Amino acid sequence: MALLSPAKRMLSVADFGAIGDGVADDTAALQAALDRVPANGGTFVDIPPGTYKVTATLNINFTQDSAAHVGIMSHGAILKSAITDGSPVLQVVSNAVVRFFLIEGLQIRGNGDEGHGLVLRADNQAVFLYNICLRDVFIEGCGGDGCQLLGNVFESQVDNCFFRQNQNGLAMGNSPSGGVLSAIHLYGCVFGQNRETGCLLVNDATDAGFHGCYFLENGAWGANCPNGFTLMSNCGFENNWMSAGGFAAGNAGVAFQNFGNMIACSATSRHYQTHLVNGYVTSIFSMTGCFRSGVETAGNMHLSNLSGTSDGRATIISCNGERDYRDGFQVRATEIGSRP
Repeated sequence: MALLSPAKRMLSVADFGAIGDGVADDTAALQAALDRVPANGGTFVDIPPGTYKVTATLNINFTQDSAAHVGIMSHGAILKSAITDGSPVLQVVSNAVVRFFLIEGLQIRGNGDEGHGLVLRADNQAVFLYNICLRDVFIEGCGGDGCQLLGNVFESQVDNCFFRQNQNGLAMGNSPSGGVLSAIHLYGCVFGQNRETGCLLVNDATDAGFHGCYFLENGAWGANCPNGFTLMSNCGFENNWMSAGGFAAGNAGVAFQNFGNMIACSATSRHYQTHLVNGYVTSIFSMTGCFRSGVETAGNMHLSNLSGTSDGRATIISCNGERDYRDGFQVRATEIGSRP
């Protein structure tokens, strides 16, 4: 039987000298292995269980088009950041058209002095990251955002990931250089105890769907979508606005402008989260089967707080919880089968 070429085999960072004891500086060995991911048709790199000290940014740079299944497999592996200059821990950059890049099972543990934990970007109109998947990834304690997806990142999934105690848990956005983030779906992810927002859409990005995700105990919003969002279904928002210091200074689990759709989402609060959603509607907003539960300090928690333009319309169906309207927006809202 013919053996696969080295570029097609699963490579281990141990073969490049990585030790994984949390003490030795594994940066050079990890980088040497990661350089093989996009090279010669691409490959997977395995990071065996262990703690790998990282003192400088690890980079994966795609300079040629790729449709091969490539990436990082790393169940039980921790990248322990010892970076102190505000640079990211791991950065994946596409300067080509790249499909089927996967990171699975990786944990990134920040120290607070690095920048972002993980950055994936395709930074102009001519380069792309398609069909990207982050699966079972855990990023915590970073000085910047836990993860950033920026630019032409299309038709991709973030599955069963946990973003904790970062600046923002996850930031996703269009690129100032022209790339447009599109068709991103998040499944069963948790955004918890981040200093600012759990998940943030930036630079006019909107095309993200959240399915069965949970947002809890973030300093401000659970999710902030300044230009709108495609869908939130079966998502929970619990005790966000932990930095508010009081219920009167708190706000909702979700913020949006323009448009959005929510199905079977819930809000739970005993501290400073005041609503499930706070929105300014310029197009169409719908909410179906959503509910809220507030106790103790948050006993006066309501379901929604909506305003908008004369063109904005909201439809509230079979929801449970008080609906607040600002600036007379209730005349542009339709409520069906809902109760306080």
